[in-house]
Amino acid sequence: MSDLILALLLSSPALAQTPEWDARITEVEGTQAYVYPDGGEEGVPAEVGTPLEPGDRVSTGKKSQVEVALDPDSLFEIGPTSTFTVDKPEEEGLFAQLSLASGRLMAKIMKTALTRRFRVRTPTAVASVRGTEFGVEVGDDGETHVGVFDEGSLGVRPDEEGVSETMLGPGEETRVRLAGKSELVERDGARYLKVGELRRLKKGRERIRKLLGRLERIREGWTRMEPRQRAETRRNIRERIQRLSPDQRGRIREFQKTRSERLEKKRAGAQGRRGPARDNKRRPGPRPRR
Repeated sequence: MSDLILALLLSSPALAQTPEWDARITEVEGTQAYVYPDGGEEGVPAEVGTPLEPGDRVSTGKKSQVEVALDPDSLFEIGPTSTFTVDKPEEEGLFAQLSLASGRLMAKIMKTALTRRFRVRTPTAVASVRGTEFGVEVGDDGETHVGVFDEGSLGVRPDEEGVSETMLGPGEETRVRLAGKSELVERDGARYLKVGELRRLKKGRERIRKLLGRLERIREGWTRMEPRQRAETRRNIRERIQRLSPDQRGRIREFQKTRSERLEKKRAGAQGRRGPARDNKRRPGPRPRR
């Protein structure tokens, strides 16, 4: 690579604002897993070692999933039929912000990383990660289930006004529906999401155990990718896209287009069926945590 090209790559906005983390794909299962750089329509099959930058989107098919490490202490599994984006942090001091538009995300974060602030957004909720083992599942209509497994805690706030952040502890789960439809409880004059026993995401414990073993191996061999190497690898992604046949490029583009259109249709229908908001203030349920 010429010095001029390298200088241009290193001075680009994405690299000039390189975050603290060194996100990259560490495992790929199946053949329908794609990376769309900068959230564009042009994508490329996901490969182990692919670095991810803010704005990149990862999409998986029914029998595919992708594992992403933000650093040697933070590992995320993007399940089948999922759309996941690495966001630019919205505020100072936020280590990483991730978005899950649909599908399932499982995460294992080592205790050494708990001083860092993570955030996961969905169409209906914001989860502030304060723990080490959690899962998030988003339905086609945007309904979100969030749960904590055997360690840590997590704060969940619905994307609506008047509801306070609800804390989940080990073995707990909550559901966030479209605005006005979530089950709420009241305490000390404030409203919180109803918290229950881990049920819907319970089977995720098996995936968490796998992530723990994977994370231990990744930590042993982790070497941070230097800016020059990262810039060259990102250039190679663009070149891989250009080398794809027209049919391959068309299929990858259509994969994401079809996914986006289906989600838009499902969520428009769900919004239309929403009806008037319910008064949940006195709904009985477990005592919420704060």
